[in-house]
Amino acid sequence: MFLDNLKNSIHHSLFVLLAFFGSLSSVGAYSAEKTISDIANGDDGSVRIIEPKKEVPVAESASIDTEQFELGLFGGFLAVEDFNTNPVVGVSFSYHITPAFLAQLNYGESEVDRATFEENAGSGFNFLSNDDRNFEYYNILAGYRVLRGRSFIGRNKKYNSDIYVLGGFGAVDFAGDTNVSIVLGTSYRVVLTDSLVANIDFRGHSVDRDFLNDDKRTFNTEFLFGLNWLF
Repeated sequence: MFLDNLKNSIHHSLFVLLAFFGSLSSVGAYSAEKTISDIANGDDGSVRIIEPKKEVPVAESASIDTEQFELGLFGGFLAVEDFNTNPVVGVSFSYHITPAFLAQLNYGESEVDRATFEENAGSGFNFLSNDDRNFEYYNILAGYRVLRGRSFIGRNKKYNSDIYVLGGFGAVDFAGDTNVSIVLGTSYRVVLTDSLVANIDFRGHSVDRDFLNDDKRTFNTEFLFGLNWLF
């Protein structure tokens, strides 16, 4: 009798334990399913942020990489001291020694109109003949890049750009005389494409002058726009 009661107690206990663990398993599965469902549907009041997987294309600006030479044309205005301001045109050749240094050769010419003192003297007075009014210069310059950045045109277009300081020596032919010049200036350069560079330059030519019998050092300035082909 005692053994029968013990067996019944053990069977009853096992049944209770099995029922208890079975209920825990079903509750856990239901809770996990509910949690996943609630997060997906936002039923728990939380905000789920989904980050889209997207690749942003890298836009590369045109730049001077393997090219070392530039051949260019320029035009602008030349102000000759004691005379006036006239158009000037010319050609240039540049060699990029390093990304920060360049060497440059320039040739330019301008036709100088009658000076103020000639105008004041009357229409019949011409201090210079027509042949002597041609202002020509040759120079060799060294350039050092002091600033590098990007220039923006509108919202969507940007270009690599640089600012150089320039300095060097040359020669000026004017009024039938040739004199050595000292040239100083700056150059703002924009890389438009992989083979085209635009520049805006301001340069000054310091030249000794003696054809007016005043033995004077003059400073003749020019403002230029140029386009250069890279190769």
